Amino acid sequence: MALLLVWLAGDPFALRPQDVEPGGPLWWGGDVFLRVPKIELLEPRGDVAKFPTRLRWAAVESADFYEVLLGEDREGSPPFARTRGKGTFLDLAFEDSSATPGFGDYVWDVRARRGEKILARGLARFRVTATAESAAATP
Repeated sequence: MALLLVWLAGDPFALRPQDVEPGGPLWWGGDVFLRVPKIELLEPRGDVAKFPTRLRWAAVESADFYEVLLGEDREGSPPFARTRGKGTFLDLAFEDSSATPGFGDYVWDVRARRGEKILARGLARFRVTATAESAAATP
């Protein structure tokens, strides 16, 4: 699965009622809360020494594909990456090391879809505790 960079308007982390299969935990839908089953997001989570090279999550039965959003974890910040794929991981590759995001707080959102319906969703956060340069210099 390749990384596709796009800027989005509005709140891309919100769900629309017409797009979800009901059931599961509550998620914010922009103006209402919706129930959508939860996807277990495996890695990264919590504090990490450098920006991850892969996001991994558990498979959802009957999903046609997964939509993945990745962005900074701050109010009003749009995702800097959004992509779709059939696998349960996303390899993150940046054209050069200076483009790799540095230390800070990030959020990632995975939505399992069958057609345009969301079957399940997972949302997790991670914190990069060092810059790429300092993480590379650590033995």
